[in-house]
Amino acid sequence: MFTNNKITKAVRIALIAGVASTSSVAFAADKNESTAEEVERVAVTGSRIQRTDMEGISPITVISREDLEVSGEVSVADVLRDSNFNSFGSSSESSGTGGGQQGIAGVSLRGLGADRSLVLVNGKRVAPSPAAGGGSANLNAIPMAAVDRIEIVSNGASAIYGSDAIGGVVNVILRKDYEGVSVAGAVGRPSQEGGDENQISLVMGVSGEKGSFVMSAEFSDREVIFSRDREYTKSAAGEKWADNTGISSNARNIRHLIDTDGDGGFDRIEWSALEDQCDTSLGFIGVQVREGSQPGTMCGYDYSKIAAETANLTNSSLYARGVYEVNDDVTFNLNTLATRTTSWGRFAPAAGNFNVTGTDMANDSVELADGESVVASRAYWRFTDNGPRDQRTDGSNFDMNMYLDGLTDWGTWTVGYHRNVANITNLGSGYINRPFAEQFAAEGTLTDERSIALMSHTISTFNKTDYASVNAGLGIDSLFTIGGNDVGAYFYAERTETTYVSQADDLSNASAVIGSAGGSAKGEREVTSLAAEFLFPLSDDLEVTLAARYDDFSDFGDNISPQLGATYNINDEWKLRASIGEGFRAPTFANLYSQSEGFPWLFVPGVGWGQYLTKTVGNEDLDAEKSDQFAFGIIGEIVDGVSFTLDYQRIEISDMISYESAANIWSKHQDGITLKPNTSITMIGNLPEELQATYINEGEMRAQFIDFDLRAVQETSFGEFRQNLAISYTLDYSTLEETSNADGETREVLLDQAGLRGLPQYRMNLGLAYIYEDHSITLTAKYIPTQLNRFELNENGTKYIASENDSAVSGQHTKIASYTDLDINYTWQAQDNLRLTVGARNLTNEDPRFRDVAESQYSSSLYSIQGRTVFAGFKYDF
Repeated sequence: MFTNNKITKAVRIALIAGVASTSSVAFAADKNESTAEEVERVAVTGSRIQRTDMEGISPITVISREDLEVSGEVSVADVLRDSNFNSFGSSSESSGTGGGQQGIAGVSLRGLGADRSLVLVNGKRVAPSPAAGGGSANLNAIPMAAVDRIEIVSNGASAIYGSDAIGGVVNVILRKDYEGVSVAGAVGRPSQEGGDENQISLVMGVSGEKGSFVMSAEFSDREVIFSRDREYTKSAAGEKWADNTGISSNARNIRHLIDTDGDGGFDRIEWSALEDQCDTSLGFIGVQVREGSQPGTMCGYDYSKIAAETANLTNSSLYARGVYEVNDDVTFNLNTLATRTTSWGRFAPAAGNFNVTGTDMANDSVELADGESVVASRAYWRFTDNGPRDQRTDGSNFDMNMYLDGLTDWGTWTVGYHRNVANITNLGSGYINRPFAEQFAAEGTLTDERSIALMSHTISTFNKTDYASVNAGLGIDSLFTIGGNDVGAYFYAERTETTYVSQADDLSNASAVIGSAGGSAKGEREVTSLAAEFLFPLSDDLEVTLAARYDDFSDFGDNISPQLGATYNINDEWKLRASIGEGFRAPTFANLYSQSEGFPWLFVPGVGWGQYLTKTVGNEDLDAEKSDQFAFGIIGEIVDGVSFTLDYQRIEISDMISYESAANIWSKHQDGITLKPNTSITMIGNLPEELQATYINEGEMRAQFIDFDLRAVQETSFGEFRQNLAISYTLDYSTLEETSNADGETREVLLDQAGLRGLPQYRMNLGLAYIYEDHSITLTAKYIPTQLNRFELNENGTKYIASENDSAVSGQHTKIASYTDLDINYTWQAQDNLRLTVGARNLTNEDPRFRDVAESQYSSSLYSIQGRTVFAGFKYDF
């Protein structure tokens, strides 16, 4: 088997050369650290077979401990958000998000979604977060101080790990070998208001003849950023209603449906502000004239004066790992991790709308001509007297993984037990009891002290997942030989049980709360899994890998995921790899069992845009998504110290679990198309009163990517220079969309959306580092290219650019400008046991890139609103 060549050496050099695919180039290793040639790896993410060659059929990017320390980031989620594999951005802690989601963060590899990106810790699946509907992991439950490195597999790996690994795998490997005591701390201060960061950690470890023990403790917090703290998140009021930006009509207004011809139906819409209730001291902007098809007067509300954009987040964690050598051939391992995450966020006061026909509120606020009558009136009311909606979440996570590892003459074996219990409690004040509100609206007593007290409601949601796994693995060094080379194999079996509970308060379950969405849900899942992997060294230069996994789910069925791959060493400097396989994603608990309520916007002909009650229910008849994947890559060393990887990947997903939204239901209703099962619409005249949405297995996706990674290290008499260029280019990101030809005929086509707004064509990171004796300086540039914001489709479903001259009319830029984020870091090894760091993220204080001319609409998944953040830190080893 070809194991100790220049390719392996080049990859090992890359491990300490830094990772621009995240956010930095690693700091110089300690003076007594081993050289790159001495690094050995016995296992790699994406395979269970131990090997000496570091590059298998799957491309792997490594984020080292040094990369984490010089990044200036305070969480694992922040580091992964900077990766070029985070193609279209990922979710972050957002203020006011209900159901406990406010304090969680995930990663979406390739833009395929957090539910299709598997997260592991020490090679074991991270239990799904209860606040994410039991579908994806919460990265905030993984403490930075405990992390040794992060390995990212950037193609599918369902044949090894099962469900959710369609987009790739993130394996967070925690510390296992450490001796001594280390204290580290850091602070970050944005140049704009809000978002201050603080972090402190302690790591200690001991080792002896029979084993080792490592422990870490960490505390970190990040303050809230209010909407008023950034110019682009503030609302702006103009002289007339049409001139406003970010002003809400859910304030103190009545919408009247008026019958002008006496036929009982409505013929026009008119708005009227409740002038005596539009108090500017409460956040309202006063009464304005509304023109156009729905004229009248309007009272607007400036929610940006009180609402928050991001949540305050506090993390505390304790991690411990013990290894005990039972005998020369057997070791006992115990990993425990306990975290607590709390968050606080704020929404503006609740806003609701309800019928007020026949009340004084309705009749006294509109002038009618002879023969006209009000068919219906609906109040749009902001409950400012009840205060803002404050969300507080308190989450705990306990993870224990114990296992025995054995070594025999013929291979290895392992038997383990993994248990994870996660709880998240969400309390939200400032919400409104809907039945009381409707009663008091009819009585005209909404602002009475008694009414305010009776209407006030605190929502509560308790979320829990309980995950347990029993697993066993058997590695065989040599099943037989081919040409004198050993054929290796690994067999794996696992049984998991997961319970999911999301329990809301009784009023929320009854959909009787204004300003909140969501109800209770629960489910159970048992999975039995069997997997096998074989490594065939057909020659010294050619290896073939065959893997397959069978998963049997108690709640929807079973699945088989095969994979075939090969690597070929062209010579000492060049290597090829390729793989083909199938994957799948199981429905989440939220897909199957959720209940929620919202008010999405819909366009009604003759009426215009409005918000309409939509209830979402889970679909227990869902099947798994299926994927087909192909990957091909080349690894090479151009000259000594300069290496690269170039990889191509194609993914096709069928039976996609998609949300049949209110917009889709309303469109089908208008076109006379039969609605999907479990969806419905209730009409009043020509207005939708209530819609029911759900999840369905209907959708296709085709995606293609090219990844290029170039790393270089030059050692000179006046220091060491390191460079890393990482690019992930999306060749194709096609989803099934509906388009019409010139004759009005509709059909579904796969529309390539790469390059459209929120879906940049590529992500590029460049890292540069200079190291001289005890000093190092790194500069990282993270680039997001221009995106197409306004576009139209021709009859073939191909996008083309809309006129670039209509921005003044539409208020939207045709293209979203490119974005470059510069980070700088200086590190000084002041003493053998003291390291000092200072730097800045977003050095040039770039704002997000905006879709609209007024500069208020941007992608919170792609762009941070922290602004320039100066940070400083230390690490002291005792």
